[in-house]
Amino acid sequence: MSGLLDKANTASQANDEAAAAAPAPVKAEPAAATPTAAAPAAAPGDSSLPTILSTVGGVGFFVGLLLALQGGFVPFYISWAVLFGAAGAIIMSDKVQGEVNTAKAGGAVAVALMIALVPFLAGALGPSSDSLVISEFSLDEDNDRLSFKVRGSFNEATVNIETSPMCDGSEGVETVWEETVTSNGDFVTVKPMLEDFYCGNAYDAQNNVLRTYTIFASDGDLEDTFELDAADMTRSPLDSGVKIAPVFKTTTSNQQTTTSFEGITIDVMVGLLPSAHSHIEGADHTPSSDLRTVSGDYTITLNVKKGASTVWSHPVITVDGLSATWSSQVSGGKSGDTNGWISLSGTTQGDLQEYVDKSDLNYENGDYTFEVVLDMGLSSGGVVLTDDDVCWDLDFEDNSGNYNSGWSADVC
Repeated sequence: MSGLLDKANTASQANDEAAAAAPAPVKAEPAAATPTAAAPAAAPGDSSLPTILSTVGGVGFFVGLLLALQGGFVPFYISWAVLFGAAGAIIMSDKVQGEVNTAKAGGAVAVALMIALVPFLAGALGPSSDSLVISEFSLDEDNDRLSFKVRGSFNEATVNIETSPMCDGSEGVETVWEETVTSNGDFVTVKPMLEDFYCGNAYDAQNNVLRTYTIFASDGDLEDTFELDAADMTRSPLDSGVKIAPVFKTTTSNQQTTTSFEGITIDVMVGLLPSAHSHIEGADHTPSSDLRTVSGDYTITLNVKKGASTVWSHPVITVDGLSATWSSQVSGGKSGDTNGWISLSGTTQGDLQEYVDKSDLNYENGDYTFEVVLDMGLSSGGVVLTDDDVCWDLDFEDNSGNYNSGWSADVC
């Protein structure tokens, strides 16, 4: 019996040892997925293109709205082009991503249409009353003309300029310019030439109003008026002033110093001056602080006369607005302005200044007259004024022709 048990135990032990020695079963790994073709990589910069297009579209809508609200200043086709270009940019921002969002595209076009129609909707839904307004006045000195706009819902309007008193000085109102204008739907720009209506200063030297210029625009029951600035309509210089100064030269030779009279400098001013202004002894002029400058178009000629003979003339000075220009025979092109004294050119130069050499004046002690001729262009009245009352008795040399240290320049 025990033998049978021993055999059974021996067989069981052998089976256990065989089982331990057998390798453990290996768990099957899941099959690897078959790789699919990768999507092509986006070209460099493509990822930012939709953002750029969307930004352009948004900015375009904003700019288009501003243009559409300008009330006729910008032609409608420009604002429409900007707006629909903005809508196109927004649609393209979807397209470059592969698919156009129909709702988004339709919304962009609808917004563009709505903004583009703002001026027309405002006119259709706004107050039905007509209007006519004069606005945006400016003075174009370069072309000698006014510029202003007549705004309103009119087809044709009559525009005129009236002045008071009348151009001949008599009391009353005179129409000095008139034109019939046609609107482009919102406004018309009117540009009358100054020479066509200007006939005298609006201010005097003390800023007292002498004359008014008024623009009238009318279309049936619609009308508006605009009074021009009196300063702009003061264009005729009616006064001038002159002052001179002697030029002396001191030299030293053999320890001996001598001084000689060489010539004169000349200054001139033009504009409106009080009646009390005058030239005074010492070849001078009363203070110029109360000079009223005049912006206009005219020329200045200065003649130096000895007795009845003109011994020297300064090159003609051309004034445009407040700017004076001329050509010096010594240094070429010169310029200045009419806000005060203008230092004139001469015939020679020394000590950093130009002056008229005494030989060019045929100088000898005696009376010299300094004549100023103001030749006003048509836009400034078309008048020629000659001031020939500036005269001094000059005595810059003694009887021997040498420097006169006690010189004076008394009024003639």
